[in-house]
Amino acid sequence: MKERAVLLTFLFLFTSLAGCFGEEEIIETGKPEDEPLEEIRLNHLRMKGTHNSYHEKTPGVSTITPENNYTHANLSIQADRLGVRQFELDVHYIPGMGLRVFQQI
Repeated sequence: MKERAVLLTFLFLFTSLAGCFGEEEIIETGKPEDEPLEEIRLNHLRMKGTHNSYHEKTPGVSTITPENNYTHANLSIQADRLGVRQFELDVHYIPGMGLRVFQQI
């Protein structure tokens, strides 16, 4: 019985230390800046955007055109909180005033 305990102890120590001896193989992967960049084409890009980004609900029009019965958040809220990165702003020409964009800021 004593011999078996000594043998098990030896095997336990031997197997525990087996991975500690030997040479460690170092694999160099290179620096990230050494690798060429992948070509990105315009059709690979995606941005979150809003159509009529400044749109506000028009009072009394909801029954005539229900599809226009909505209001977008302020542009700053869309950019800061909602992650919008593309805005569509309709520009209107007003005689004597030039081009104007009506939006909430």
